[in-house]
Parts: sequence; C-alpha cells; structure tokens
Amino acid sequence: EEEEEEDQDEAAVVAQYRELLHFAKVAFRRLQAMERRLRSLSELEQAWDNDVLEVAGGKDVSDCFFGDFHLRDDKDHKGKELQHLCQLTRVKMDAEDLGLAVTNLRLKLKSEAAAVVVAARQRAAQKNNSHNNNKKKTKKSEQEAEAATTTTTTAA
Repeated sequence: EEEEEEDQDEAAVVAQYRELLHFAKVAFRRLQAMERRLRSLSELEQAWDNDVLEVAGGKDVSDCFFGDFHLRDDKDHKGKELQHLCQLTRVKMDAEDLGLAVTNLRLKLKSEAAAVVVAARQRAAQKNNSHNNNKKKTKKSEQEAEAATTTTTTAA
C-alpha cells in the first residue's frame, strides 16, 4: 500500500512536470513570436526614419520604401506591414483602400521630412548666430585690451 502511494505521488509529480514543460514551451513560442513582431516593427520604423532623412535630403517622396505595398501580389503580408506602418506613424488606414493609406503615408513622410529640414536650418542659424556673437565678443575684448594698453602707454 505504501508503494502504491509512492507510485501515485511519483505519477502526480511527473504529470505536473509535463504540464510545466508544456506551459514553458508555449510561453517560449509566444516570446519568440513577439520578438519577431517587434523586430519587424523595428525594421519598419528604421526604414521610415531613413526615408524621412532621404526625402529631407532631396529624394522624391514617390520613391519611398512602402510606395508599392498596395500593388504587390503578396497583399496579405504587405497589407499587414502597411497596417503596422500606419500604426507607427499614426496615419489612418482603411483596409479597403490601401492606395489611400500609401498616399496618406507619403503626405506624412513629406511633412516629417520638411520638419527635419526646418529643424536643421534653425540649428544652422543658431550656430551661425552663436559664431557671430563669439566673433563680436572676441573683437570687443581685443579692442578693450588695445585701449587698456594705449592708456597704460600714455600714462607712462
């Protein structure tokens, strides 16, 4: 009877162990799937950022990486990527009209690229103003030093 209890206890432990293994496998698969999705989103975001900089540098907005997503044969995959890109950029997407989503994304891309250009110009203007102010300060300091030298020489 004692052996039967030990066998039952051992069987219960084995069953719990198998259940734990099953849950660990499921959790690991879900983590891997989440990692793949996050990597995909990261790649989309990086491609978007690259296109913003390239459009700011003069690239035509119609040459963007997502420009033909709505025309491809693998619409399920590219439609999903387009949906994710719309979510990342906060652009409304109508699943029935992917072309409109691409148009809206191009407008957003153009807007963000223009903002990058404006910000770069502002930084350049600030830098230029700072440089000019430093030149003025240096010239004023040189004039004051020269005046002090002249006063010292005249007094002597």
